[in-house]
Amino acid sequence: MNLPIPSTVEQVQIRHYLNEEKIEFHRQPNGQWQEIHHQDLLIDQQFIQQLLAMLKQVSVISVKNEEIPNIDWEPHYTLMLYGDKQALTLDIYAPNASKNAHFMRIAGEDTLFLLDALLVQLIARPISSYYEILLPTLHINAIQELWLENRYGKTHITRKERPQFLSLYTFVSPYLEYNVDQSRLSENLLQLWAGRTPINVIYNYQPNVDRATRETMGLTHPQAEFKVRHQDGSIFSIAVGLPADEFHFYASEIGKEDVWLLPSDLAYQLLNIEPFTIASRAITLAPIEEVNAIEFSHLGDTHRWQRTQEGIFLLNQKEMADNVARKLFQEMLLLHYSAPKSAVKASSNQQQSYQIQWYFTNQSRKKVAFIGHTSQYHRVYIDEIATPFLIESKKLTQRWQEWQNISLA
Repeated sequence: MNLPIPSTVEQVQIRHYLNEEKIEFHRQPNGQWQEIHHQDLLIDQQFIQQLLAMLKQVSVISVKNEEIPNIDWEPHYTLMLYGDKQALTLDIYAPNASKNAHFMRIAGEDTLFLLDALLVQLIARPISSYYEILLPTLHINAIQELWLENRYGKTHITRKERPQFLSLYTFVSPYLEYNVDQSRLSENLLQLWAGRTPINVIYNYQPNVDRATRETMGLTHPQAEFKVRHQDGSIFSIAVGLPADEFHFYASEIGKEDVWLLPSDLAYQLLNIEPFTIASRAITLAPIEEVNAIEFSHLGDTHRWQRTQEGIFLLNQKEMADNVARKLFQEMLLLHYSAPKSAVKASSNQQQSYQIQWYFTNQSRKKVAFIGHTSQYHRVYIDEIATPFLIESKKLTQRWQEWQNISLA
């Protein structure tokens, strides 16, 4: 048998039975192909032209009755070709033993043929590959603002007006004006997206999915929403629904009806990241030139470190040597804290708290409190918000004693 001449084909329908998908095109007067059911979506013209060009290149060989194998005769694919003078429907079955061809019948006829596997490979391509998908790209080095909402609440960070080493971004919520750790942001969130364009991030694109279907996919109430505004104003967004299979989650752009599949490594990342995963582990990373004063308090007593407009350093109104003042400041920056490696049960007899109040040159403030959690740890609070992090109590005691000694000197 002979397949139609490509130039005579006016309409093409491809059906995949294994995943119940189909797509249908017709040739417009200008020669461009258009998807019949989603005429507003762009189609990759090259894909269709490649499929039609293959019609005149592949071989079709009839199979003798004695050569017909005992296989499942449920079709895997159907290719329908319509022209002015001919309409042809090809039902395509399993491959032959050598895998270089597939068994095929013309709909309504009994004769069995072998259809070249090269054409079947094109027919078997994911339906989504025919759409020219115009999803925005995430540019990890050009982020102005980032929003993430998941089971751990809402995270919002923004790029600083004057980015600093290791800290290009600051929190808007939940830790207002608190520094984002650049390396942790990259390692735990952004790096996984590096080099992954929309084409290799998404699979099985489904346009204009109705609300009822999106509800079954978990996209009317997503498990996570991720949005980025780039420095040029462009937006990248993803809503993550329920698992579609072992390797993918249903996903869409936030507020959109088109659905696709997101690889599970990216989905799990968005579902499971906590705000403090990307938070700086230091009390602050502000340079000394941007700090007017630090108040260190414990048991009702307060020591005040201060930098005057003239650049003179004071501790409790007493002038300090420049090197002593900078050493105190630097040691406060090094007052790191972390999550305990194993669960730490809170004690009923909580220790007295320490508090550090920062006063910045831009008139903003930040309060970091350390509330006794066990005999060995204090829990960290940022601007009245309890964090999951602890600091060893002895570190606070050492810092307090040092401030006491300098104050009494």
